Amino acid sequence: MIIAVADGRENKGGKRLIILGIERGNFEIMKMAQPMRITAETHQGFPLEDTDIVIIYGENANTLADTLKPFFNSDTKIVDHRHPFTKKTQ
Repeated sequence: MIIAVADGRENKGGKRLIILGIERGNFEIMKMAQPMRITAETHQGFPLEDTDIVIIYGENANTLADTLKPFFNSDTKIVDHRHPFTKKTQ
């Protein structure tokens, strides 16, 4: 895995970019329903001290939700956001 922080304030609409590059081995781990967790403690230089990122893989929304159950609590909100480049079919 590669993690990069790009300063996009000058040329990307003022937003900092956090880029996560997944290797084949990472993908294989996620296919076994093993989430990847990225934190400031586990990844030196990770820019968000108060935030963890969890990356998961699933065949569909139901398997994703099942994988995420250990992270859920009463405050958890699932936000369904389709990829912006996916064309909607009617």
